[in-house]
Amino acid sequence: LNATAGAGAGSAGIVSTIANGIRTTGAATLTLLSNTYNITAASAVNSITTLTIAPLTAATTFGLGTGAGVATINNASLANLAATSGYIFGSVTTSDITVNTTAPFTSRALTFISAGNITLTNAFDNLTSLTTTAPTGTTTFNGIMGGTTAIGAYTGTGRDLVINANLRSSAAISAAFTRDITIGAAATITNGAASALTLTAAGNSTAGTGNLTINGNLNVGTGALTVLSGINGTRPSWTITGTNLLRQGATFGATSITGFLDLIVNRDINSSGNISLV
Repeated sequence: LNATAGAGAGSAGIVSTIANGIRTTGAATLTLLSNTYNITAASAVNSITTLTIAPLTAATTFGLGTGAGVATINNASLANLAATSGYIFGSVTTSDITVNTTAPFTSRALTFISAGNITLTNAFDNLTSLTTTAPTGTTTFNGIMGGTTAIGAYTGTGRDLVINANLRSSAAISAAFTRDITIGAAATITNGAASALTLTAAGNSTAGTGNLTINGNLNVGTGALTVLSGINGTRPSWTITGTNLLRQGATFGATSITGFLDLIVNRDINSSGNISLV
């Protein structure tokens, strides 16, 4: 469904004012494309599977909640969405996405897709999964993910990743970026107790352009641990301690840490699988 706002003051491209006003049944998905939304009743937009919401106009910035954007959907409208499987915001033609919302999206899969940058300002809890895709931009976490109740699996792809706040998952975390990954000093990355943690910069090549900079902490389950840096101007070093690399179980899983200029290990790495430190 595509819609453009009228010329009148306060008009919106897509307006839904009654429950199930826009709805799918069976196995159908629902996609809404507009630069403005006014959804005023609970479940006024209701997808039996996945609900996709994005700007109608290509190369348009998109703000969720109080996030800035030329195209916007406010907190009241977000709270009145319903989708059984989950939500997708943005598209491969959407410019920067800025998210600062009070809508919880509890127990649903949440996906953000942008041709620019993705900035997540608020916290999210108890998501089924979280996916971010920004092939030519930077994905930035400024809000805590899973602070009260862990989110499900996180899968991130794109050019750059910056994590400035805690990210806690009950499942696997996979961040595979083509250039830089930076874990801020205030951030602890926690994956599921028996799950894998993957942080690969530079297109997963130690000879590629991109640094993995770990200033925060990794709290690792017993699944495989894969950490890789390339080189972007300089090659980063990492000093591993009992504070910044924690294990949740009796041992680490198979462990691969590669691509750092200097790797200083000041704690035991007791693994149930192979260990590769290069």
